[in-house]
Amino acid sequence: MDVATYASDLWNIHMMHFLDDEQSWRLFNHKVFGHQECPLELQSVGEKIVKGCGGLPLQIVTVAGILSRIPRTSKVWQQIEVNDGQLGSILSLSYNHLPPYLRPCFLYMAAFPQDYDIHASELIKL
Repeated sequence: MDVATYASDLWNIHMMHFLDDEQSWRLFNHKVFGHQECPLELQSVGEKIVKGCGGLPLQIVTVAGILSRIPRTSKVWQQIEVNDGQLGSILSLSYNHLPPYLRPCFLYMAAFPQDYDIHASELIKL
């Protein structure tokens, strides 16, 4: 909410709701496995990880991005388990430690897909 308030020059902030357990799991599963289902040996640890994200879509997508790039074993995934708010704190640190003139650039990054080559000219236009 603080970031949205800071970034908005109008009072038209869209209030997002938290995802429920089923929505969280579907988002996570889609981001990690695409159209396949989560293997049974990863399901319980995956559910713990998703629960630790507290229904926050950005946190779920960020964790899923990490898990999609590492070995898909229960032992490795157990090292990634997230405590409530832990990742959110890390993400807010990224924003809070930027100089004020770079904060809008950080927020505009959400408009681009992951691993997209962002040209400075595009960012300047925004």
